[in-house]
Amino acid sequence: MQIYPRSWAMAQQICTEPERFELYRFPGFYVCKEIENNNWHSLAINELSSQHLFCLNQISQHRNQMLENLPTLDKAIALDDLKGSDLVWVQERLSFGGYLAEDSFKIGEFGIQTLKAFNEFKEDLFQDQLGIIGQGSIQILAQLKAGHNESEQNQPRVLKPIGIGRTGKFANVPGLGSPVYANEEITPGSKLTWGELTYGLTRIPIDPNITKNLITYSKIFGEIRSAFGSAIAVTSGYRPPAVNKAIGGSKNSFHIRGQAGDLYALNGDLKGLRAIVLKHKKVGEVGLAKTFIHVAIGSAREIFRYSNK
Repeated sequence: MQIYPRSWAMAQQICTEPERFELYRFPGFYVCKEIENNNWHSLAINELSSQHLFCLNQISQHRNQMLENLPTLDKAIALDDLKGSDLVWVQERLSFGGYLAEDSFKIGEFGIQTLKAFNEFKEDLFQDQLGIIGQGSIQILAQLKAGHNESEQNQPRVLKPIGIGRTGKFANVPGLGSPVYANEEITPGSKLTWGELTYGLTRIPIDPNITKNLITYSKIFGEIRSAFGSAIAVTSGYRPPAVNKAIGGSKNSFHIRGQAGDLYALNGDLKGLRAIVLKHKKVGEVGLAKTFIHVAIGSAREIFRYSNK
């Protein structure tokens, strides 16, 4: 595939007439195809204006959110049989999700690095038949988002309490009529305590809506815990905005809303825990790391890898 020179004029054309182009976002640059003549263009992000970058990002996000724009396969095929725009789309998703290094492949050309990245993606998401792509793999590829940096994983952890009950430190929480205790389950049977999700009751929710989110999260945690069949602990739960900023968390983090927790299996079976989480219909954002799994609720399913995974 030939990649034509970058140009400010091309970005202007895409923003003015987006229906004439297929747009793909890679780390550091965009690639687009003119639908009429099948010409391909590469546009470096550092050469574009902020207005063009905003426009291209909106177009790219909209395209990925529209299921009808995904590649459609009648049956599962070998990855090296994928051609043209369909292969570029797969490379884009793998690159954007942190599986395919920007300088390790040629856009639109199948190669060993693309295959290795695809198989690593399939292994992470428990997809069988390595090297084979079907509509199921495409649906999951569409859920990939850009990677995050880990935050708060080196802080001292709140230990799982030996006994659950109204013991330990207590505090008043917005929206509840009586104090809660550090070793008290947030919802009965959830096996998740207020102390675990609020860092030892040192991070009190700032309003009743966050309290409601913590209660909802504990119910889903309980369902995951029941399906997993073994103890699950929390490395990072609710974070007030100031705490989240101080530890380098994402400014739009679900932790701020009380809708996320970074979880790990006390029996060491992170792979098994990951499999349970990915099957749960109420889980939204999922972050994959070597020692924990980020589990958020309140959104459509999105999957990312931590950059130091």
